[in-house]
Amino acid sequence: MRLIVITEPHFAGNEAAVATSLFRSGLQTLHVRKPEANDESVARLLDAIPADFHPRIMLHQSHALSTSYDIKVRESEGRGKREDMLMLAAGRLHASCRAFTTLGRTAHGLRYR
Repeated sequence: MRLIVITEPHFAGNEAAVATSLFRSGLQTLHVRKPEANDESVARLLDAIPADFHPRIMLHQSHALSTSYDIKVRESEGRGKREDMLMLAAGRLHASCRAFTTLGRTAHGLRYR
């Protein structure tokens, strides 16, 4: 079994401390989902989590931060943004599909790790 956590959309005061504690207790992946947050706010959260855990963090937004932090990014289904394509080229983009019809165009060029 894998333990995966998705953050609340809004920041909590002790979020970094809770995430760090969960990582130390065996959390495999933390999905940071902050749809209304700007890159600076997300960067402050990442800075408050020890860098050793950054490879186990997946960003749903603020993809540009993956060039400054050792983290993964998640492509939103069907968005196809230029930023997402740059992350794909860097090997840091992950994708998910909710329908088989989108699988072919989403999975092109991705490797399962």
